[in-house]
Amino acid sequence: SSNITDIFQQLKDPECLEMFGILKKYIEISKSDLIAPPVPTRPQVRRNESPATIDFGITKGLSNTTVTVIEDLSSDHLPLMFNCNINDYFPPRNNYYKFTNWKKFQELLQNSIAGNPSITTTEEIDAAAAAFSQKIQSTINQSSTSKIFPHAPLPLPAPIKTLVSTKNRLRKRWQQTSDPNVKKEVNKLQKTIKKNPGKP
Repeated sequence: SSNITDIFQQLKDPECLEMFGILKKYIEISKSDLIAPPVPTRPQVRRNESPATIDFGITKGLSNTTVTVIEDLSSDHLPLMFNCNINDYFPPRNNYYKFTNWKKFQELLQNSIAGNPSITTTEEIDAAAAAFSQKIQSTINQSSTSKIFPHAPLPLPAPIKTLVSTKNRLRKRWQQTSDPNVKKEVNKLQKTIKKNPGKP
């Protein structure tokens, strides 16, 4: 099968380059495998066209996955058949973590959504809901950073988990009441957790 770098270098259209660049980054970060055919799946039809690969697969945790180009069908592009041996499956390590800066998220969202839209039909409600959901997701992506850990972090000891849970509960109460005494307790717990991050 083709290498992802080889396919990336063959792209010429700027929009395709941008989209495939995002895909390439995802595959590299997530440690996935791109399963691409050794030959183009869309043959040249006109003189001003070039053969193109428009079909491929992405796998994770599956070894010995192969792809076969089927040339028996009369189609404008050649379909693919992927062969996966489920007996070769191995669970991938969960070592890819995403961290979201929620303060930045709130600021970006506040500056990008301009009040309530004018809605008069059910179609406009559906469109506004879809646009709002898309804006939420894109803002989360803009406010987040990703990091790969060589090994999954060790689980927190039970006493530390209890402290974190208590701190989160008190922080929520402080957000609701703005009680300075509750805020003091939150800060005190935060210092305790930072001072003893892994001690039982």
